[in-house]
Amino acid sequence: MSSTPSIDLELLRALVDEPAGSYDVEHLERGNALLAAHMEAHGLRVVSFALPERAAVLVGERTLGSGEGPVITLVGHLDTVWPAGSVDRWRMDVDADADRISGPAVGDMKAALLMAVEAIARAASATAGDGTLRLVVIPDEEVGSVDSRPLLEQLADTTDLCLGLEAGKADGAVVASRGAVGAMRVESRGNAVHVTEPGGINAVDPLVDLLSDVTALSSPDVQVSVCHVRGGDSRQVSAPTAMFEVDLRADEARHLDDAVAAIRRTVARADASFAGTVISRGGATRPAFPSSASAPVLEAIGRTGHVLPRTMHERGGSDASFFAARGVPTLDGLGPWCEGNCTRDERIVLSSIETRIALMADLMRLWIDDRIERSA
Repeated sequence: MSSTPSIDLELLRALVDEPAGSYDVEHLERGNALLAAHMEAHGLRVVSFALPERAAVLVGERTLGSGEGPVITLVGHLDTVWPAGSVDRWRMDVDADADRISGPAVGDMKAALLMAVEAIARAASATAGDGTLRLVVIPDEEVGSVDSRPLLEQLADTTDLCLGLEAGKADGAVVASRGAVGAMRVESRGNAVHVTEPGGINAVDPLVDLLSDVTALSSPDVQVSVCHVRGGDSRQVSAPTAMFEVDLRADEARHLDDAVAAIRRTVARADASFAGTVISRGGATRPAFPSSASAPVLEAIGRTGHVLPRTMHERGGSDASFFAARGVPTLDGLGPWCEGNCTRDERIVLSSIETRIALMADLMRLWIDDRIERSA
């Protein structure tokens, strides 16, 4: 594999060094502007879709011939797990000798967005067929794509092939199926009074038992995790509010739905016995991505001559799941090979950039030339 970069590394540096937490709207819009200009320079017509209190969704399309052929959607996201201020001293670094690029969100998934633009340009120049190549960039994937989901599902209904740009595994594995994902928030409200005075209602109290009751719902069928807890303002005053967030992962949607229902029942019991209020919000955020959705894509890759190291199932969610769940042939994990995803050690394999671009370009070309369209 060649380690010569196939994307603009200075543009990648500008994207990586720009904070892009899901709530950093101003920073995300600056990244959107860089991406939109780059897409337009490569022949894509870009339209932005505003979301309330979010950065916009970018949709870039390149029409091939008459456009009356398969529609191929590459789906990715610009937001990251690194909000503004969290990585001020961590910048992108290229180590060609070690075949690595490191930096916050370089793998998840800023390099992949530039790779997608290059792959679309190559596929467009390699075919005389008809169709549409589309790149969708979401601003809220890391928080469940709640606001962008309606648009994603609308785009899925006009898509014949979906390629997900989540990072590939360190050994080059792609994601051929995913489980269902859920996100919930449990909130309690009390009354702030000094602990030595009457009338206080401590919002933390009901959450003490709820935390253990909720995490006890984990089983081999569903993973229930609480990694974010917050409550109160000071040591000696009863907490006026408290909360914790719940992450849910399951291979089958029914197991996730059962866990969501159990959490809601548990919270309702706590509310009934508490002087303040306890409520739950949220539920399933992403459907399961069945292996049947990736089967036709893997078969097509075999016809391109590319060889995948392996395929895998993953419990982590992705925007590609919305497409797979609606019957669109889908494959994910087509971003660069990545190590230390979403950690301070995040880095990608430099030479895998070209490998993945070539794979995506050849797959799109074959899909257009063979006029492979979504089954009814």
